[in-house]
Amino acid sequence: MGRAFVRQTVASFFAPPAVAGLYSVYRAEPKNIPGSAFFDGAPAGTMSGAIAFPHIESQIERRIAMGGPTSGWKMVPYDVALVVRFKSNRTESEDAVDDWDTILENIVDRLRSDRQLGTSAQQSPTIFQAGEGDTFGGEDIHVLSDLPKAMGSGQQVVAWAAIRFKAIEMVEA
Repeated sequence: MGRAFVRQTVASFFAPPAVAGLYSVYRAEPKNIPGSAFFDGAPAGTMSGAIAFPHIESQIERRIAMGGPTSGWKMVPYDVALVVRFKSNRTESEDAVDDWDTILENIVDRLRSDRQLGTSAQQSPTIFQAGEGDTFGGEDIHVLSDLPKAMGSGQQVVAWAAIRFKAIEMVEA
C-alpha cells in the first residue's frame, strides 16, 4: 500500500492498449524519452501519439472511523496528476490539435470507466475510488493543458497536459 502502489496502479490502468493514442506509460518521469516512445505499437501511418506518467502531487490522511489503539480506518487521498506529453507529425496544426483533444478525451473516458482503477474490493490493497473527488469536496477530474506549439525543423506539434484527480486508498489504522 502507499505511494508506490498508487503510482503503479495508475500507470498500469492507463498502459497500452487501454487508451487510443497513448503509446507508452511509465511509472515515473523517465530521464530520457526516445522519440519512438510516442508511437510504440501504433499502426503504420499514425501521425500523432502520446506518452504519460503519474505524479503524486500530495497525500493526506483523515480518520473516518473510530478505533482503539490498533483498529479503525483512515482515508488516504492522493492528488495525482497523469502527465501527458504529445507529438504530432501532421502538416496542419489544426489536425494535430484535433488528435491532441481526442487523446485527452480518451484518457478522461478511461478514468471514468472504473473508479477503482482496475483494482477490486476482493483484492488488497485496493483503490477505494479515483476521479470522484472525495467525501470532503474537491474536483473530480481537472485537465490542464498548455498551448500546442510547432517545434524543430520538421515542425512537429508538441504539447503537454496534466490530468489531475484524487485516488483514495482506505487503510486500516
